[in-house]
Amino acid sequence: MVWRISALVGILFACGQYGVAAQPTWPASTDELEDIIFLNTGYRARGFADPVTPCSTGVAPGRITAAEFIRTAFHDMASGNTYTGIGGLDGSIIFETGLAENVGAGFVTTLSLYAPFFSSRTSISDIIAAGVYTATRSCGGPIIPIRGGHKDATEAGPSGAIPLPQNALGTFKNQFLRVGYNATEMISFVACGHTLGGVHSPNFPDIVPPGTAPDDFAVFDTTSSTFDSRLPIEFVAGTTIDPLVRSNTKKNSDTVVFTSDTNNATIKSMQDPTTFANICKDMFQRMIEVVPAGVTLSDPVTAYEVKPYDIQLTLQDGASTIAFTGDVRIRTTQRSVAEVQLNYKDHTGATVANPISTIYKGDAKGFDSTFSFFSFDATLPAQDSISSFNVVVIVSGGTSEVFTNNGNGFKVDDSILYQAPQSCLDGSGKLTVVAAVRNTSSSSPSLSVVVKNPRSSVIIPALSTATAAMATQSAVGAYQLYSASYQFSGSQAQSAVFGVVAGSSSDNDKNTSWLPTACSPLSSSTPSSTPPTSSYSFQGCYTDAGGSRALSGAASYDDAMTVEKCAAACTQFQLFGLEYGRECYCGNTLDASSVIAGLSDCSMACSGNSNQRCGAASRLSTYKNLNYVAPVNTNITGYSYIGCYSEGTATRALSDGSTTSDAMTVKSCSTFCSGAAYFGLEYGRECYCGSKLQDGSTLQAATDCSMLCSGNTTEYCGLFGVCIDIDDSRVIHSHATVKLHRLELFITRRVDYQHIHSILPNIILVHVHVLPPNPHPQQLHLPRLRPRHTHLAPPHLSIHHLPVNDLHPLRPLLHRLPTPNAPCPAPATPPHAAAPATD
Repeated sequence: MVWRISALVGILFACGQYGVAAQPTWPASTDELEDIIFLNTGYRARGFADPVTPCSTGVAPGRITAAEFIRTAFHDMASGNTYTGIGGLDGSIIFETGLAENVGAGFVTTLSLYAPFFSSRTSISDIIAAGVYTATRSCGGPIIPIRGGHKDATEAGPSGAIPLPQNALGTFKNQFLRVGYNATEMISFVACGHTLGGVHSPNFPDIVPPGTAPDDFAVFDTTSSTFDSRLPIEFVAGTTIDPLVRSNTKKNSDTVVFTSDTNNATIKSMQDPTTFANICKDMFQRMIEVVPAGVTLSDPVTAYEVKPYDIQLTLQDGASTIAFTGDVRIRTTQRSVAEVQLNYKDHTGATVANPISTIYKGDAKGFDSTFSFFSFDATLPAQDSISSFNVVVIVSGGTSEVFTNNGNGFKVDDSILYQAPQSCLDGSGKLTVVAAVRNTSSSSPSLSVVVKNPRSSVIIPALSTATAAMATQSAVGAYQLYSASYQFSGSQAQSAVFGVVAGSSSDNDKNTSWLPTACSPLSSSTPSSTPPTSSYSFQGCYTDAGGSRALSGAASYDDAMTVEKCAAACTQFQLFGLEYGRECYCGNTLDASSVIAGLSDCSMACSGNSNQRCGAASRLSTYKNLNYVAPVNTNITGYSYIGCYSEGTATRALSDGSTTSDAMTVKSCSTFCSGAAYFGLEYGRECYCGSKLQDGSTLQAATDCSMLCSGNTTEYCGLFGVCIDIDDSRVIHSHATVKLHRLELFITRRVDYQHIHSILPNIILVHVHVLPPNPHPQQLHLPRLRPRHTHLAPPHLSIHHLPVNDLHPLRPLLHRLPTPNAPCPAPATPPHAAAPATD
């Protein structure tokens, strides 16, 4: 159930994979099957569709795996009997691959591809059904609804049930009627089943004589790897290439079937593509829903709008806190996600005020849905813990959706916790598992292990389950620790699944992939140095396409950029963002032109860590510095702050003394100027003293003095910038401006940028103002200038922006430059000034 929050009302809706449908409630017995069906590529992809993507894919020339998937399902189902309730789609095909009626390598190939997906959570017959959906969709066919809950047979079904090419019409009708299809539906089913693939000469040499077809494979129609209506179209038109029509033997079963009703009415009606798709959807869905009596299938499996993954509570050292970790998947087919949060309730069911934030992890997609994944890692008080959570999805534009799992909340059971850090798998195959059981539970825990055991002449292994009582270890806080061991044999550990159970509570579906070879004990005391929580939180994907940078405080670039590197470079700012894979920007506020965008817009991997996302072109992956302390104008005993002032007209605003230091603070400057009437700070590291403010020094906007002190980034220490004029004789003039970390060139003639660079080799241009009558910027010879943003501002002003890493090396050079013939159109640099306090 989904509620969309607006100013006044909540709108209730639910949408499913196959049209309007109720959303599943998590967890469901079909969760593993849902992943297999819908996560084809991307983050957490299962890869089930890989063997049939594209549709023409085969394991060898003349093989189409998608056709083999569908044929396997039909042969598995065809031995069923709807009258007796025996057989159907039950996986019995795994015992029947040696029968003559199951000739061909396709069955063994298909089952071998299915084997890795078989587990205690998904039967092989569920996987066979999923193969029908996957093969049909990969080839452009309709969406086949899939229901989970198929039960696997333990032995082969009756032989002689599969329709063979030489059968008489009456035999065909009886065979199809036995599994629920009447004579008309028999025609439809065969047309649908033969839209893909063909007949192999080695299997039926009398139908396809060797050497008469490419790769000894005669296809059914001219689009043998597309799910379409070409087969009935070509049959009706008399242009068919179907070997089961054209065969000169009596094995022309498609002719027998397609012409079995009056005037070939059924096959003619299926020439229409929409009619063909709708009929085939019904035929295939009914095929995979023929099941033995007593088997109850689930509702059709639909893609969750929100689905949790790997939800884990882990008791930490000292037992005073619990780590709460996992992923949340959001369906993005019809929404653009900006941010995801978890609102949760504690162990008692009380709502906790502070939500849990998440970090974007990656995207995935299936045939009909797209998804984004978000990860969380929170530390909770063990006593309070967590009992459930709702998921808040903030979409582009700021609107929120709250997902409540059909009003149930997403449940989290803290009664028994699998302790991965204390568990291990040693080199001999011995598994040791530790669990923490809350002391309010009266049930004794046990370890459950499910292993796959190979079977002779059967491709799919057998499953066996073993349980072991867990022995008491020690009490820690609100929990009691238990442990148990299990000895694997051979390669069992690689595919084993295990879990811990205590009464009605469990923590299951664990695997051995990440277990260490040695177990670590859980300390009963809290560590003396607890690792800090994350120092930043993801804020979303923002645009950076305006005339000004979204974050304009500082910038850096690195071909090995990571989120951590950018965070370290921006510690003195409230926000930081990553763009275009390698760019890092810092600032305290986002520019007004920057708005939140969909997370999928920030799709570029970081150049230094492909598992992280670093924005994209004109898109900024934005983070908040959780340790940020807003800078202040520090109070100094004996002085009062009077404001941000410009330099004097012909001299420094404060000219009695000065000093510089890379460890400059307001306090150190006041100490240096002790006794002076005024002191001021500029450019983060410069300190000036004076008995008065010189002529021309005037009060400026407080925000103009925004540079932080080099020795204390929580204090302001003025500002610095430069402006350069270039005249006809290429003489460079300069004076100070209020442009922080900017260099401005006012160009009034055609100039050679290489000449500028030879004079000022360390400069990276930020602003280039091209004034008339100069040509358009593209006509200027500026080979090193690579502007990222351009806009025209009247009258005829083109502005190009590039970041400056550090202007400090430029400052001594500028002092040696001549006085400008005409002032640049910008005010002078203001110092940070303070005056003695007055009564």
